[in-house]
Amino acid sequence: MAFNTLGAQAVLRDSNTPRNIDGMAREAISGGQPVMASGGAAVVSSGTYSYNTGSITFSLDASGALFTGISLTTAGSNSLITVMRRGDILAIAAGNVLAGQSVSYVGSGGFIPTTGSHIVGRAITYAGSESYFVLDLGA
Repeated sequence: MAFNTLGAQAVLRDSNTPRNIDGMAREAISGGQPVMASGGAAVVSSGTYSYNTGSITFSLDASGALFTGISLTTAGSNSLITVMRRGDILAIAAGNVLAGQSVSYVGSGGFIPTTGSHIVGRAITYAGSESYFVLDLGA
């Protein structure tokens, strides 16, 4: 599995305003792993009073259109998890990634350059295959 064994490594800058969301882990998830949101239908109504942390659940194997973000925390099954949807974070390249290229997530292999659909962010630094780069998630 291609994720940072040190856990999520957010890169903070003065102008950075990360966008995170809390939910429940459907399985054991380590900080730094890409995740997808899931959950039952009709778990919220028209008022925010109907939303609670358990309304959104997260699981692994978030490739392609299913990608929601990168877990910032490590959580066991049915435990609270925080997921970064926007911001700068260290990520692993599945192929050569050039600074400025749009990237998508391809499952356990990591992130690859893309010009098509399912763009999840933009590379800020260069990385060779299986190396780390700064990913502007949501750019």
